[in-house]
Amino acid sequence: MSNRITEKQLLAAMNVMAMVMGVPQGNAGQRDDTGKLRAVVGALVLNPGSQLYGNAWIVSQMVNEAGGERTLIRARTARELFDAMYIWREGFEAGSKRP
Repeated sequence: MSNRITEKQLLAAMNVMAMVMGVPQGNAGQRDDTGKLRAVVGALVLNPGSQLYGNAWIVSQMVNEAGGERTLIRARTARELFDAMYIWREGFEAGSKRP
């Protein structure tokens, strides 16, 4: 069995995160009535990393219609990001439960 994590698996895990958080899933940008591209506030975005250039994998959340993002999770590899998303989701769910 391979330990390789694909971008498709990361997107699926990110969509589960969005569902648990109650934020929009899917495309983070949409065109308004005038044709301008606007970010969907609250949507999650996957920014792929690159080992060649030393860039980290990042899951961020859109915070305004202009495309401002805040980083939720950052990891060096796709495997580390996948594991971190799973742990983050468990913590979010545990914190959301009321006694």
